[in-house]
Amino acid sequence: DDDNDKNATNTNCNDEIKEIRLKSFKLKLPSSNWCLPDFDSELSHEIKVTYGASTTIASAESNKSNSTPLFSKEECQEVINAAELHFDGRNWTTLPSGEYDVAGSWIKDIPLVHKWFNRMLRRRLFPLLGREYPQFVSSMTDLVVDNAYIFKYTTETGRRTDIHTDSGCLAFTIALGGTYEGGGTWIDGFDDDEDGIVTMSCGHVTLRPGGIRHCGHAITSGTRYIIGGFCMHRKKVEYCRMLIGLGSELLLKPNNDEDEEARKKKARKVLEAALLINPNFDSAYTHLASTYDNDFEEEKKIKIITTLLSKSQSKKRRSCIYIGDVVL
Repeated sequence: DDDNDKNATNTNCNDEIKEIRLKSFKLKLPSSNWCLPDFDSELSHEIKVTYGASTTIASAESNKSNSTPLFSKEECQEVINAAELHFDGRNWTTLPSGEYDVAGSWIKDIPLVHKWFNRMLRRRLFPLLGREYPQFVSSMTDLVVDNAYIFKYTTETGRRTDIHTDSGCLAFTIALGGTYEGGGTWIDGFDDDEDGIVTMSCGHVTLRPGGIRHCGHAITSGTRYIIGGFCMHRKKVEYCRMLIGLGSELLLKPNNDEDEEARKKKARKVLEAALLINPNFDSAYTHLASTYDNDFEEEKKIKIITTLLSKSQSKKRRSCIYIGDVVL
């Protein structure tokens, strides 16, 4: 990292984002009781997208004076070139996303991209997150990136990701560009597009709480590059999200030293603890229902599913299919 960049002041960082404008989109939720897994009162049930990101989003309100992307086309192309150079004509590594596989890599594994990304975190992304979520972030130093990836979507190497929530309280998607048809990010409860898809031009960014359900929408041709990542707060523990993650891991990753029923009982206790902390985030119910799978427990399972549906973030077809896949 550049020493001069490490010494950049907050004022200098704020200068780099002062022209950046974001539009907030309130998500349409069927249940007034639904909330984020953690810090619901400090975050929001909305996504934030840079102005001018797409002609399909708030086009009437976007104008040339407010359509500055967070990253220039030249910067995005340099990142793509560095990633392609890293793989040097070889196939990209594959990252699993539920039932799908997508070509991609952890940013930390590509040195040139990693160096650029760390610099942009300090100079643009963290200051922007701090500005947009002032009730949650009091200083840039509060935030740390838990995971960040660069993805390469093609029809051959992975057209989309599975529906999921992120393992962090705040998340971001950066559109690096490419030549493609389709694509974008499907976000549960986003109704400004009839299909719930947020599309972005090169250099634009979407910010959102990590507990919002979403997925990478399928491309139909070409190649699409993005960066996706999520942040944690150094001073605030995400108890509910971490318990749900542990319960899910117990269910999905068998331990050969432990029988299946013992694992399910342990997962059940962990997920029930998550519900004690936050009974209004639907993901814990989804996984908990899958731990009841015999006739004796059928009544409990039905009760949990009924509660789940009453609290679900969305009743959209794609969301309901996701819930059914996990439970069954």
